[in-house]
Amino acid sequence: MKYSEKEKRQARKYLKRYRGQRLACVIKSVSRSGMSRKMEFYTPNFDRVGYYIACLIDYPYHPDKGLSVSGCGMDMIFHVLSSLNYAMAQLDGKYDELREKGERIYDNYFTDANNYIYL
Repeated sequence: MKYSEKEKRQARKYLKRYRGQRLACVIKSVSRSGMSRKMEFYTPNFDRVGYYIACLIDYPYHPDKGLSVSGCGMDMIFHVLSSLNYAMAQLDGKYDELREKGERIYDNYFTDANNYIYL
């Protein structure tokens, strides 16, 4: 799914207010094969942010079921949140600097990808 640059700017602006906050995830559905799932993400205030995350990491989003992610054999919530961390680091212009320093981007740049709430 491709989102416009305007949508990405708006998503980044919206999500910035939640930097450092623990996000919650609800798995809405899993395919029969187990190879894909639809999930929605929430802030501590129960604001839905799945669309904004999907927009920044170019994943499909369904208003009634949430962000759609494919894959198996790993924690897909962690995968989505670590992808968000990379996307935010790139949009903030910090990605190259952090990589050169050997900083870990994937698990704790924008949100702690290891410390989410599974609802």
